[in-house]
Amino acid sequence: MSDANVSYRPTGTRLDLVLSVAYHDDVTRIGESLSLSQVTDGEPMVIGAMSGVFGENPLGHESCMGRNQFQLIPWQPVGCIAVLALHESVETLVNGDRVMGTQILNTGDTISAGRTLLVLHERPTGLDSAVQESSSLAGVSAAVCMLREQIAELAPLDHSVLIIGESGVGKEVVAKELHSISGRRGKLASLNCRAVPASLGEGYLVGWKKGAFIGAVSDRDSLFQAANDGTLFLDAVGEMDAGIQVILNKIIAQGYYTQLGAENIQPLDVRFVSATNAQLPSSSFSSDLYARIGARVLYIPPLRERPEDIPLLAYHLLRRCARELSMKPPIIGYGLMCSLVSAQWPLNARALRTAIKNLLVAQPNQRRLAVHPVLREALGAAATSNIMTTQEVDMPHRQVPARFVTDPEFSEVAAATNYNKDEIARQLGWDPRTISRRLRKIGRTVSSPSIPQSSGSENE
Repeated sequence: MSDANVSYRPTGTRLDLVLSVAYHDDVTRIGESLSLSQVTDGEPMVIGAMSGVFGENPLGHESCMGRNQFQLIPWQPVGCIAVLALHESVETLVNGDRVMGTQILNTGDTISAGRTLLVLHERPTGLDSAVQESSSLAGVSAAVCMLREQIAELAPLDHSVLIIGESGVGKEVVAKELHSISGRRGKLASLNCRAVPASLGEGYLVGWKKGAFIGAVSDRDSLFQAANDGTLFLDAVGEMDAGIQVILNKIIAQGYYTQLGAENIQPLDVRFVSATNAQLPSSSFSSDLYARIGARVLYIPPLRERPEDIPLLAYHLLRRCARELSMKPPIIGYGLMCSLVSAQWPLNARALRTAIKNLLVAQPNQRRLAVHPVLREALGAAATSNIMTTQEVDMPHRQVPARFVTDPEFSEVAAATNYNKDEIARQLGWDPRTISRRLRKIGRTVSSPSIPQSSGSENE
């Protein structure tokens, strides 16, 4: 979107570079952020399992990463950051590739070591971390943080709001949030402008009395009545019929309307919130109406531009989908989270929700969700270049030495293979002697080659 009014970055807002936790064995750590202002100000910073840079709670024991895993160092031009790997037995990866020497970082890059995944992104300076826990607008990106601030600012006002963003980014979620904290006593009523036939457009807006026209066999309340002292959400407003645009523009301008077949004038007491994935204003959309419904414009960037939001959003959607399916929400496995964060998501949060629901259905009663073919189906062939293969993601400890994998974790992986030694070796990358020793330790013996497990029943 090129319109100067379409931005998530208010003028004068200062942004800091931060690292956010995208995956951790302790799910409660996901979404935690670390300001890198120390590095951008010229002082290097060491990140590791036991370093205290993440506050009072280090990232954890050394199964997550090395004690001193990597160093973030200032780089030219001023404000840039590079990463230098410090730990050899546990690889440091940037966007899935091993760090060799010093590598410059860009916002949106992922850094992984062991079973910890971090995302580099921007965040408004001085942001209260508690704000990041919003469930309806889950995320840690600068875009989502500022969007929450703008919603809080605009909600109590009567200004019309136009929300612009691609399909599936959550425009309706923003509209509901604006209404829920607005203080308006009425309801939120919605109109899908794309689905309104031109011949009935006026009737949909103002309603009609029985007998007002042929086919009006009963009264119909207007949308303005349904949203009285509340909010009228005009979805897909950019596709509204030109004739309906003229009618709506006149009603807003005069501040009242009359039902078809009635004589009484009804005052208009509605707050307009509209949404579109089109670039407005355009030649097919009334400039007058645009001025009236777009007093303030909010822009929601696509999910591919803010991968740092995906972990919290994924868990928010996971809980919702599990509730709908009457399931206990599982954990999102490391390999799956890496795939979710690196995917392009052409249909944004809508596609993410579909993928997560399909993953739950395909892997019932699993404690940990793994990558499954339904993930590729949800994204489409054109958007799956960064999705890990089943073989890749079924190796959750492939970069972690055997001493870093606990017995319960090993037992979970071994059980998924029916305790088949060859399959365990493929998944963990360990030598046969180590596997035999660990199997004996948990009281199991090596089985003969087993029937291959379907990807839907394997754990990460």
